[in-house]
Amino acid sequence: MQIADFFRASVLNSSDSAFRLALYSDENINFSRKIISAKNKNAHAKLAKLESKEFNFHYTLMKTKKYDAFLMMIDYIEMKNSAVAVLNNKNNNSWGFYNN
Repeated sequence: MQIADFFRASVLNSSDSAFRLALYSDENINFSRKIISAKNKNAHAKLAKLESKEFNFHYTLMKTKKYDAFLMMIDYIEMKNSAVAVLNNKNNNSWGFYNN
């Protein structure tokens, strides 16, 4: 499944596949963020040119909200994975820090 998602994300620029790649592995977070950020920037530029009465305005608005949500979730995943936790080593009563 990851191979198909990678193909869709890299060749077809699929934001859904890019987001799924970020969920699969931390190694793919930067790649996914690049694709989704580019699509988000393009959608915001397109939205700025459209008038609110046009049908494409609402369609593009929903796309920007989707991309913003994807980027927020990727930021959350990255923050969660790099959080520093405190361990209590019960054998020698010492405290240590580690990265997840």
